[in-house]
Amino acid sequence: MTLNLSNFSQSRFLYLGEEEDGKRLKAYKKIGYQIYQHEIGSIEAGAGFIYDSESYLDTYRKDLMAARKEIVICSPGLRAGRVHEYVRFFMPLFERGVRITVVTWQMDFDRYGSSEARAELLYDLRTAGVDLRLLENISEHFTVIDREVVWYGSMNFLGKEDIEDNLMRICNSEAAAELLENVCAEK
Repeated sequence: MTLNLSNFSQSRFLYLGEEEDGKRLKAYKKIGYQIYQHEIGSIEAGAGFIYDSESYLDTYRKDLMAARKEIVICSPGLRAGRVHEYVRFFMPLFERGVRITVVTWQMDFDRYGSSEARAELLYDLRTAGVDLRLLENISEHFTVIDREVVWYGSMNFLGKEDIEDNLMRICNSEAAAELLENVCAEK
């Protein structure tokens, strides 16, 4: 997938495809992104950073907890431990009226794990109050919070993390709209 940010204030053009992570990180650094290394004060202050699997979680969860209206998580894979952890984490958000949608593979297209186990995880998400959007062909990994804050990269938010996963954090409503449009257009 290509996410074109050429008209946005924070970047020129980013290709977020299947390139080797090291090369991708170097390219991002050249256009002004930085590796996350410290605590961030405001939501906007954390934009333009690249996070890895060891550095993203605190800031990501703060962003989720700051949601006022809506969270969309695109996570093709699901893992029981992660799903149950986030179901508990989402409870205060549901109480505040935040709508949470998870976009993931349809059961017939689950490439890992058993269909029974996946059906149980989808049931757990649905009964907790999460809206589900099941797609046949989805490979993107992102979270959009209040149609403004975007976490995008190789991290499978509700699935298995890999030590080499990385994420970019962008505060931009146009980038958020583009990602949401792409997911909504999937059939």
